[in-house]
Amino acid sequence: MPELPEVETIKNDLEPYVAGRSIINVTLLWERTLQHPAKEEFERIIKGQKISGMDRRGKYLIFNLESGYKLVMHMRMSGSLMLGHNNPPPHTRAIVHLDNDTEIYFNDPRKFGKMQLVKDCDCLLGKLGIEPLSDEFTVEAFAGLLNNRKTAIKGILLNQCLIAGIGNMYADEALFASKIHPERPANSLSEEEIKDTA
Repeated sequence: MPELPEVETIKNDLEPYVAGRSIINVTLLWERTLQHPAKEEFERIIKGQKISGMDRRGKYLIFNLESGYKLVMHMRMSGSLMLGHNNPPPHTRAIVHLDNDTEIYFNDPRKFGKMQLVKDCDCLLGKLGIEPLSDEFTVEAFAGLLNNRKTAIKGILLNQCLIAGIGNMYADEALFASKIHPERPANSLSEEEIKDTA
């Protein structure tokens, strides 16, 4: 499952190739991939949109469009993005056709991935918690998330409203490296354990 580091890598790999390019259209091979808006409205709005750059928030990948719209994708369990030209791999659910004959393939074997076109990301991403790679994610900030919480520490790490972008794999790795049982109450961690986990 793509988590924060994998989505950041996709962003960093794709952005140099797509920034400044215009979207000719998007072919939906699995219509349920599109979550919002309705297909007809999506197709009308997306045509001709120029990609000004890309961002990532938690596990969400964001294509910033010059018009102010944002094409937001979530890979869910098995999604990935690839660049190509008239050669979509198996399990391609959507194809973003660019003005230089390049295509972005939204590949998703399990069909859980989602795509949305929004004007305002706050309704979608506003509830996400602190970014683990940001300057705001300090030992003190992490300790503040754990105070007075009897929830299992792994549940805290997975709660996207508290910490954005961590999934099972990295939660397990962080806890294993810190020698902390995943079901241990979050408020029982010592200062040293909090520092090790952060």
